[in-house]
Formats: sequence, structure tokens, C-alpha cells
Amino acid sequence: MKPLLLLLFSSLPLWGQTLPLREFTPGLTRPLTHEQICTTKWGKDHRFVTEEMKKQVCSWYNVPLCDGKHVEIDHLVPRSEAGADDVKNLWPQPLDEALVKDRVEAWAHREVCAMPPKLNLAYVQKTFEEDWRKLLVLYQLNHAKPRPPTLKPPRVQPGSQEHGQ
Repeated sequence: MKPLLLLLFSSLPLWGQTLPLREFTPGLTRPLTHEQICTTKWGKDHRFVTEEMKKQVCSWYNVPLCDGKHVEIDHLVPRSEAGADDVKNLWPQPLDEALVKDRVEAWAHREVCAMPPKLNLAYVQKTFEEDWRKLLVLYQLNHAKPRPPTLKPPRVQPGSQEHGQ
């Protein structure tokens, strides 16, 4: 790996984030069109995740308290990217990480729905299924604030015309 990339990846707070267990949560999508994905008011539509589904997921992961205070039953592939309301797409994610993932999901949705799209929907879905943290890296790179160049004032030599002589 090139030193710059190694430095970049080592400096991002990334690898503390968890991933679901693939045997329980492989991810699952619905057959929605790009137009449906980009015109639905996500968060205002009806969800089809039942309490029974949440209990089943918590049982699989051996999480005794899925109360929403410490973990969120989260969609691996977000609903806004055609993620299914199915136990194969749900997992108990630590709440603080879910809040980070929510920002990544919103950003990815904007990029998929931009005209022209800045991210490919199939790529985003597959990346959420395999390792959502890769999208976190892209999100962080796109939201990094550039540092202004450090300019030092020119050194003025004693006795030069700029010193008033």
C-alpha cells in the first residue's frame, strides 16, 4: 500500500465500527426502480418491521436488551437504497454507530439520486451488504475540510528598500 493511502486509512476513525454476522444478516434488497428510490419520502413511509422480527434478530445475536437505548435494530442495506424490511437485512447495531451509519446512508442516498448520479445504486447496495465502513471512508473523504495553505510572510533583510531605506 502506498504510504499516503496507509496514512489516510490509519487516520480515519473507521475500524471501531462493527459489522453484522453474515450468517444472520446477509442483507436483502427489494426490486425498486431508481425513480422509486429517489422520489419516496423515506422516514415518512410505512415500515414493515414488526416487534416479532426485532425479537428474532435480538435472539439470533444474543442481545438481551434491544430497547433502542443501547442498540438499534438497523437495516444493513438501508431502506432508502431499496433495503428490505426482512430479518435477513436487520441487525442490532450499537446506537452510537447507528447514528454514524445514518449520516452515511443519507449521504449515499443523495449521491445515488443526484442528477447525474454520483454513486451507482448497485455499488452502494453491494457495499452496504459487504462492509458499510467502506462507504464511511468515502463519506469522510467527501466531507473532509481542506486545510488552507500555510503561508509564511516573506523575510525582509535589514537594509533592504522594503525596510524603508
